[in-house]
Amino acid sequence: MNAKYTPGPWLVNGVSVHTEDNQRIVGPGIGVPNEEAKANACLIATAPDLLEALKALLEVSIEPGMQDIDAWKRDKRHAEALARVAIAKAEGTP
Repeated sequence: MNAKYTPGPWLVNGVSVHTEDNQRIVGPGIGVPNEEAKANACLIATAPDLLEALKALLEVSIEPGMQDIDAWKRDKRHAEALARVAIAKAEGTP
């Protein structure tokens, strides 16, 4: 699938997800309790970050030859940091 999506970052605004210029992406479901709607919004807003982190982790999933080990370690730490930030954002604790 090569579909275009609304570019990130996506932000939580109450129980809705918006872009930085306040374009609404997703709102709460009807009848969803407020706490659950907020958790859903946090997870949805993290989609661009999770995609970036997964791509970065895949790029460093194969260990390089010895000549590239320092660059690989740096890239691996960066990819892991992206993943940790995305997980925290998805869990509502940025």
